[in-house]
Amino acid sequence: IVVSWTSVGMSSTERCAVSTNGTVFARANEGTEQILTTASMPAVLTFTLACKSVAGESMERSATVGVQ
Repeated sequence: IVVSWTSVGMSSTERCAVSTNGTVFARANEGTEQILTTASMPAVLTFTLACKSVAGESMERSATVGVQ
């Protein structure tokens, strides 16, 4: 699975956190990461991007992916 993200209007001093099923795998305001799948992984992964805006407001966006 390839995960790509970017953020606009977010804090440049407090990096966004990118996680899957609660485990953070990247801290950056933009990027791409490859997630290797295994047979022991859950059938559904939820990816979450959590950022702070320049004004200090927290925001989160999530996407769910089925793994076969």
